[in-house]
Amino acid sequence: MEDFLKTLVKDAGKKILDKVGSKIKIEYKDEGIYKNYPQLVSNIDIEINRFIINCIKHKFPNHAVHSEEVESINISDGYVWIVDPIDGSTHFSRGIPSFSVSIALMKDEKIILGAVYAPVYDKLFFAKKGFGASENDKPITVSKVKELDKAIIASSVYQSYKIRKLQDTFLALAENVKNLRMFASSALDMCYVASGRIDGRVFANSEIWDHAAAALIVEEAGGKVTDWKSSDWSLKSTSILASNRELHSTLINILNSNIEIFG
Repeated sequence: MEDFLKTLVKDAGKKILDKVGSKIKIEYKDEGIYKNYPQLVSNIDIEINRFIINCIKHKFPNHAVHSEEVESINISDGYVWIVDPIDGSTHFSRGIPSFSVSIALMKDEKIILGAVYAPVYDKLFFAKKGFGASENDKPITVSKVKELDKAIIASSVYQSYKIRKLQDTFLALAENVKNLRMFASSALDMCYVASGRIDGRVFANSEIWDHAAAALIVEEAGGKVTDWKSSDWSLKSTSILASNRELHSTLINILNSNIEIFG
């Protein structure tokens, strides 16, 4: 399954690159979980999603697939592939190279494989539960930064940034860290945590396809992933903190004032 997953994310990434410069049709999802922060979806997202699902169903016809671009399935026992065909769709649609393909494999509600591929940079991040994490087949580990004023933290806040209490939280982060960055590809940001490029990633509104693969990669690289209450992250978690572990409790203390908004 590992080789299949690695090949699949790279093939999907190549197909995305083939679409660069082509006409993109854009719509916005503003219902259900997107009611308060509409999300961009393009015809390319749908096409790549279809390609990934077809490949999975051809190889593993009895496996389920849960994807951002299709209706949800009941996640339960058995094998479930969790797919985000283009994480960073807005960047892709604007010609900004920071986007990725993210696919995780879950067995009995536990993530056992995760792969994130950044096609423009040709970077493949991968993890297998209990076997460590890698970037282009070379082992990676999180940073050892212990002081918050030396840390680089990433986030993205969308329309939720209009909520005053959340503004205060991100202002507190910005005042205490060396740099607060907003890259916009959730999965790729977490892989930057896993590889030691940055020291943490904060999510206020996250869905399972945003972080499933990358969370395993961070953990297997020695990092820590929890919700804002410092509880183990789950399939239903929406407020997520991924860090190099050294800074986790300090970051949780800053975020903790808003747990009544994002549990």
